[in-house]
Amino acid sequence: RDMEGGSLAELYGSPLAEKNPKPMNENLKNAHEYLDRYVDGIYRNKFFSSDEERLSLLLEMHKKYKGVKNEKNFGGDQSPAGRLIQ
Repeated sequence: RDMEGGSLAELYGSPLAEKNPKPMNENLKNAHEYLDRYVDGIYRNKFFSSDEERLSLLLEMHKKYKGVKNEKNFGGDQSPAGRLIQ
């Protein structure tokens, strides 16, 4: 932050403000885009075309994970935690 000069508010800007919108610091924006591409590559072989596409995949993965977790817990688990869940 010191290298770019400014507070977090100044670095992130206010691009959606109705009065006097300010853009995000270009270096910070590039860093966010690089990180997004890197993390996207962990989840699949191609980039997401939108945040909605990314969110859809993450929610689907979450549903699958919860399903597997619930199957383990409802599959006759007689531990105290298993009984609480049932």
